[in-house]
Amino acid sequence: MSRFINVALVIGVALVIGALAIAAGRFALAGTDPRSPPNRMSARMAKVLDAIDVTPEQRAAVQAASLDIQAKLKASHQAGRSARGQIAELLAADQVDPDVLQQVLDSRADQTKLLAAAIIPDLVKMHDALTLAQRQALYEEWIARQEVRESASSSECVLEGESR
Repeated sequence: MSRFINVALVIGVALVIGALAIAAGRFALAGTDPRSPPNRMSARMAKVLDAIDVTPEQRAAVQAASLDIQAKLKASHQAGRSARGQIAELLAADQVDPDVLQQVLDSRADQTKLLAAAIIPDLVKMHDALTLAQRQALYEEWIARQEVRESASSSECVLEGESR
């Protein structure tokens, strides 16, 4: 029974960290779209932090980690653009060299792994800055938003004549 409880706790912590990662990624990427206002990420982050009643110290820690994540995601985004250009050039040629194509895709996969490793410490900082109750409130908010998105997504499928 004790092992079951330990496993359940580990899974629960993993889910909370995953929710924080998704939230951080969404907030960080919100400002990277050239069509979005530059302060959109900050506004979304402030709204979420207000909803879970963070202290000024917690807000500063979470925002600092979020800015670090955003900078890392922007750098990775630029590398991804370069890889897309290389892939487009390879596919536009008369002959496609599968080995070169594989090298480009492997390089991009390695960059993605390095990005994940680089943002994990920032996610841990965000996690550690919040209390358990705040993390749970954030997770519940995320679940509610997912349900709305899934509902909207299934509605779109029905409107298009598809079924999921």
